[in-house]
Amino acid sequence: MISPTLLATLGIAYMFVLFLVAWLADRRVDAGRSLLSSKTMRGLVYALSLGVYCSSWTFYGAVGTANTSPWAHAPIYMGPILLMLLAWPLFKRMVDTRRKQRVTSLADYLSARFGKRPSLALIVTVVAVAAVVPYIALQFKALAQAWQMINLHFAGQTWSTFFNVGALPGVLDFVGPVGTLFNRQPMIRWTNGNYQFALENPATRLNSLNGTRLDDAEAMPDIVVRYNGGNGGHSYSLAGVMRTLRYEDRSTLALEGESDKAMGYGLSLAGKVVTEGKNNLKYMLNHGSALGRYLGLNAFNDGYLNVKGDIETIDQTALTLAYEHYWNPEWRSVFSASVASADNPSMADYAAAGGLAKQYQSFHANLQYLPAPGLMLGGELMFASKELEDGRDGDMNRLQLSVKYAF
Repeated sequence: MISPTLLATLGIAYMFVLFLVAWLADRRVDAGRSLLSSKTMRGLVYALSLGVYCSSWTFYGAVGTANTSPWAHAPIYMGPILLMLLAWPLFKRMVDTRRKQRVTSLADYLSARFGKRPSLALIVTVVAVAAVVPYIALQFKALAQAWQMINLHFAGQTWSTFFNVGALPGVLDFVGPVGTLFNRQPMIRWTNGNYQFALENPATRLNSLNGTRLDDAEAMPDIVVRYNGGNGGHSYSLAGVMRTLRYEDRSTLALEGESDKAMGYGLSLAGKVVTEGKNNLKYMLNHGSALGRYLGLNAFNDGYLNVKGDIETIDQTALTLAYEHYWNPEWRSVFSASVASADNPSMADYAAAGGLAKQYQSFHANLQYLPAPGLMLGGELMFASKELEDGRDGDMNRLQLSVKYAF
């Protein structure tokens, strides 16, 4: 049973989305990029309009009417069909008048035809609202049923569905291993048994001759599908992400500059195997053409702009293995090894390719003391290296001491 509070929230969100769509459409018109300037888009809008007419009203009203009174049901559709076939000159005159008077609603239209009186527009608006209340109620009922059917579990910001948090090594340097996924972002996530499906916040980071550029011109969210499985002491996940990378040059605000878009993907197999007692082995294998910002705090960018200004993706592969061993109930250690590499472009295709990161490696070893519930004291050694495409490299050695109290 849907609670009144949840139903009201769904209704408000539904109305907000409708107004948001209208606002975005008005902005595109003001910018001279109306969706209706294309014949294809006009046909799509018309088809969707028919879909609205034949959606909740058909499901909750017309089907029952057709079953109980078939002849009484026929005029519901015969009326619009006859109007479209025989009265199209009337519709054409109405459309022409709308364009000349620049009106956007029935209230504006009738007011414009009869002296542009605000009182008439107000009366028409009140009558129209009263007439559509039953239809709005049916839409709310459809939303409530849809909420129950899709089993929506989360909407907000949290760890990406593509990232299996349970497979993250327990090192003191939280995201130290270079080959792990690590990303938090806004999303809408559905869960059904072992399967998860999410629409997540998109963003594009590209290598350009002027350095790294961050764009948020994407029209499509990142699409993530994940399966969670397990057998005995082994739990694992298999996840995939499909991304639309896009950039638009807005260095000159008055004009639209170069732009391009490309598709990229990522795959991840991650899991945990309990070996004996609490001892366990964690693993994470990632590969894809646009792992980019999902991998190791953006170890590599999503792609680069070639000499023609087109987006090219970069194949990336990463592997992390970590073993956690309990010496006794109060002492434990974690040993982690990780590597990440990228198949970068040549200098001929991207002049600054020599400065791109080619490979990372890291190794962690720690000792943790657990004197009381929630309290941890530990020390960790880290060895890491980075190599660039032109052969330059560097090493890093670090000792980290940590104290953590969980409450």
